[in-house]
Amino acid sequence: PETAYLNLVFQPLRTSAGYVDGIMVLVNDVTELARSGKQLQESERKFRLVVSHSPIAMPILRGPELRIEFANKAILNDVWFRKAHDVKGKELLDAFPELSEQGFAQILRQVFETATRYQEKERSIHIEGSPCTCIDFECTPLLNTDGTVFDILFTVRDVSERMIAKKRTGENEERLRIVIEASGLGTWELTLKTNEFSYSAKYLATFGLTERLSHAELLQFIHPEDLPGRERAFRKALTTGWLHYTSRLIWRDKSIHWIEAHGKVVYDEAGQPFKMIGASRDITDEKLYQQSLRESEE
Repeated sequence: PETAYLNLVFQPLRTSAGYVDGIMVLVNDVTELARSGKQLQESERKFRLVVSHSPIAMPILRGPELRIEFANKAILNDVWFRKAHDVKGKELLDAFPELSEQGFAQILRQVFETATRYQEKERSIHIEGSPCTCIDFECTPLLNTDGTVFDILFTVRDVSERMIAKKRTGENEERLRIVIEASGLGTWELTLKTNEFSYSAKYLATFGLTERLSHAELLQFIHPEDLPGRERAFRKALTTGWLHYTSRLIWRDKSIHWIEAHGKVVYDEAGQPFKMIGASRDITDEKLYQQSLRESEE
């Protein structure tokens, strides 16, 4: 025995005088359709259960009017700052009229009409009463079997703190850049395994150059007598983590200049040195002044 599902139509059969003298019964076996429908309901129930407990903020919007059919705890508590009964069943723009001027309505309607997914990162947002000011979001159309959209899954991540931290980092980097430029320091980075070398224009100027050269080419400007001392300083830095040395440079015009270099070793997750970052400055004037003092004393 098994459960079957039938569609039944009872049609009265009338005589020419209008009296009912019989009933025609039309029976259609829709067992497979009913089972697939129950499977679909069960699938949707599980889907909503997953969305409900997801730490990612998710509302489900229905139809072109963008009616809030479902909203999980994350979107209610972390982004909207609303209770479920305040928003459920309402059109999105009725619940949050401030969003209409921020371009979200156009994006969501476009997703509904074109059945294409849309995503955007670090989008500014203003919701009345909510501290959320910046989000990453994605609009995913949920499709019928005929390809038409019946719902939109709106996935939201609050990245306000990340943006604040990013802004602070940018401000700190700008302050550092101003300090470095004011101090006349030339900055550089050396990847130890690949010997990849990057540097600022100010660092290049200490070599009397304007065109960019490789690390090996720049080393050729160091006075031959000072190369051993530089190598010892680098080997010591791999042990202590800090680099310091002074050396002479021979410019292309054969003039002698002095630089002082400071650096720090950066270690990878395994505790192995993989990069060295540092700064160098031209100390030629200081060296010449010291030399003139010695000559004056002599």
